[in-house]
Amino acid sequence: MVAACELSIDSNTRLTAVSRDFLEGFGYSEAQLLGRKICVLIDWGQSDTAMDLLQASLLEGEGWSGLLWMVSFAGERCQVAVEVVPIVRGDACCTGYLVVIKRLVQRQPLVVTEGGFSESSLTTVTAGVAHYFNNILAALVGNSYLAKSQLHHAEEVEERLNNIDKLCADAAALVQHMLAFSSNRSVVMVRLQLDALIQSLCRVWRKKHAFYIDFHESIACSPVYITGSKHCIEELLFHLLDNACRATSKVKDPHIEVGLRVATKDLIASHAPELLNTTHDFVLLSVLDNGCGIPSGLSRTIFTPFFTTKATGEGTGMGLSVVYGIVQSHQGAVVVESREGCGSCFYIYLPILTD
Repeated sequence: MVAACELSIDSNTRLTAVSRDFLEGFGYSEAQLLGRKICVLIDWGQSDTAMDLLQASLLEGEGWSGLLWMVSFAGERCQVAVEVVPIVRGDACCTGYLVVIKRLVQRQPLVVTEGGFSESSLTTVTAGVAHYFNNILAALVGNSYLAKSQLHHAEEVEERLNNIDKLCADAAALVQHMLAFSSNRSVVMVRLQLDALIQSLCRVWRKKHAFYIDFHESIACSPVYITGSKHCIEELLFHLLDNACRATSKVKDPHIEVGLRVATKDLIASHAPELLNTTHDFVLLSVLDNGCGIPSGLSRTIFTPFFTTKATGEGTGMGLSVVYGIVQSHQGAVVVESREGCGSCFYIYLPILTD
């Protein structure tokens, strides 16, 4: 049981003091935590709402209280009731925060599954799809209820109905992505300016995560066009960034970099020589992180559907397999280079559209 305990962080969210009760309850030592950002203790699988509220409070130098999922040294997920109190000096400037963990709400042990399926493949993917659709349906029902209760406020009702339209579009897009992965139906391909799309997606991602992660982008070719699906490219980059975010969650100074450049013949020959048999030039999208890396024995397994090393109930193990399916549907190639304990880099080759 985790007793009431405290942490102190500076204005850059680096841990400056950790109580003995916290160390004993979560299994860490002082040397493992002091000087590192508090994000190493936060589980990234929790709701975006909790993370957004916490991040906004820290950016504004304000207090916050709520439920937060944290990770023990043994890999257990611990949901705790937290109160974050700003430390203010005489001139009203915030110099840091006292993080008070009031109580443990629940604890979930880590279950690692390497290769094979956690249960049966059908059960796993059905549970994952049911989870995604349940979230969409819950939002639909909520917006519908609020719209009915605000019939006398035309603007509010219109906003709710627009939300419902967007959720329906999201549900349709999810079905389309699943069908594309299963090769039962192809997605709609259009002319896309890839560099503009990547820059736009990076801006959104940076706004949400840059407080915790050193994030950079390097766009070395502009404009560059491909034939592709906007929704699929968005999902591909989301999965790669989410994967990098989780991989760096316990790194002292997490760093993620997204790159886009025209691929040289030498690079193609070293990564995906089969592409040299085509008449296309290729653009190279890369996502690099300095996270935990991938054990050498698993580098070929990570694109397998339902493969996961996450705790039970966290996702379906479909993220990187969806990336693989999207790349294949775009006539490209995906390669990963990784070193355990040092980080990973995913390389995505996509054919350039020439007018």
